[in-house]
Amino acid sequence: MGNWDHCLFWVTKWGVWKSSENLHLYYKFRNSNQDYFYLDQKPGLVAFKHERQDIISFLYLFILFGWDVYLLTNNPNNKIMISHDEYIILSTDSKMNEIADKIKESGLRIF
Repeated sequence: MGNWDHCLFWVTKWGVWKSSENLHLYYKFRNSNQDYFYLDQKPGLVAFKHERQDIISFLYLFILFGWDVYLLTNNPNNKIMISHDEYIILSTDSKMNEIADKIKESGLRIF
């Protein structure tokens, strides 16, 4: 994701495929970060670069649950949009060829 210090996860849509969601897991993970708000009360989460493992875990949950989510960093060139329609839009100031190679290695398609 290039250079950034903190990011905002902004959940814009959930409940599309309720059978794929595990709100109990989401809230337990959120509570482990001393955040006790409900999703509809506070759909945004702030994370810092040193919380890399938490960031990865949240991204995993959002994809697994089929939610629409934005990850916005303090660097306006670095952002991710995850759609419940099974696509991800990535914008970064990093070298796109390196990122594309990693995506291809994972077996995902690039359009």
